[in-house]
Amino acid sequence: MGVTHAFAFTEAATAHWPGVLKQDYLLNAASLLPVLVLQLRDGEKVLDLCSAPGGKADGIMLADPALLRCNESDPHRKEWLAQTLSFLPLSLSNRMTLSNQDDRVFGMSPAGTYDKVLVDAPCSNDLTLFLQRQKDRAALPALQAHLLR
Repeated sequence: MGVTHAFAFTEAATAHWPGVLKQDYLLNAASLLPVLVLQLRDGEKVLDLCSAPGGKADGIMLADPALLRCNESDPHRKEWLAQTLSFLPLSLSNRMTLSNQDDRVFGMSPAGTYDKVLVDAPCSNDLTLFLQRQKDRAALPALQAHLLR
């Protein structure tokens, strides 16, 4: 999978038109490494939980999946995800869905629904969660364990 060659690592800003692949898109190794570890094969069905901001999803689409389901439970972050994914060509959009459900509901999906699942579980270093009440952060270990199961 030629993921590392798909994006130019540059900070040059270019105009964005939805559905038109940008000439450059800043993507860091933290977004690409999880995709490489998945060892995706063309035609697989992939679920990306806690998907925002969307860099990993962009990388997954380069593997030519049959389906990529991106879910982001936070409405604000889902909008951020949608904007990031709008950088992809429209020809890929028929194989990708975005949803805004509680990530835990996907654990009830029938076996075989997805070939691979990527979970970037929320952590206490996330600025959004850091700014929330301590009680919300205290619940993170249980949520992380649930998502990983």
